[in-house]
Amino acid sequence: MRMERCHGILQMTFHMHGGPLPWGELPQRGFPQAFQEIGSDPDTRVMIMTGTGTARGSGRGGQAMARIGVAFSGGLAPGESVEIIRALLRDGVVSYRGNTVAIERFDLRFTQMSPHIPIYVGALFPTMLQVCGEIAEGTILTWSTLEAGRLAAEHLAIGARRAGRRPEEIDIASLLPCYVGDNRQQALDAMRGAIGFYGGFFPRYNRRIAESGFPEAASAIKAAWLQGGREAAARVVPDALIEAIAVAGTPAECRARVEAYRRAGIMLPIISPRVGGPDAKHGVMEAIRACAP
Repeated sequence: MRMERCHGILQMTFHMHGGPLPWGELPQRGFPQAFQEIGSDPDTRVMIMTGTGTARGSGRGGQAMARIGVAFSGGLAPGESVEIIRALLRDGVVSYRGNTVAIERFDLRFTQMSPHIPIYVGALFPTMLQVCGEIAEGTILTWSTLEAGRLAAEHLAIGARRAGRRPEEIDIASLLPCYVGDNRQQALDAMRGAIGFYGGFFPRYNRRIAESGFPEAASAIKAAWLQGGREAAARVVPDALIEAIAVAGTPAECRARVEAYRRAGIMLPIISPRVGGPDAKHGVMEAIRACAP
């Protein structure tokens, strides 16, 4: 295990001599201890776990997750995961052998409230959206522009038709970063730090910004992050970007924005308040009240 800290973010990389980490008794015992030590360190504010390669459970993979009889081979397949979840919800027990996942036998050990729970799969980009169209009842986007709903629907339809499904039966949801303020500028300024952090640190969010019509902002945020961290990245986040991918403003402005998302094809807007500090609970409740239909 290799650990590196930068600007309060601890990156943990699990590997075996630079290659994939075989899952077995050693990492299974080591994970809880590592998390306990990291969680007690006040200098760590965010932890990122990464790995090398695509194999899960190689080497001693035949005993991987042996306690519940699960073995992995290669990268995880969302289609197989959805099949397993549906079987568990329907029957309460599953035995499964796919191209990636093999389960000897696993049961929930409790009676589920409903055997028919819709499964939504997170997606940001075209390939995964098409997979969602094939296998899921809905997809969950994030950092969506008003145009994102229409674009997502196009790719969902491609996957749905490929699987013989009706595209209109697949829901589109989106996490919407939100801040409710006394005035619009206060709300925009409060959102700047979160967008600078995500756009600077996470490559997929930086790509999301660029593909949402802000390639110059994406480049500027990344460069500022590399040079000066979160505060520097926040300073170069333009108002137009926040207005395009977030719900920020007065209560009336936020309600209007949520309704605009609904009209644009995002059937289930999910408010994600971006607040912190000692008044965080109050800020969350304000966002909920402001955006309630």
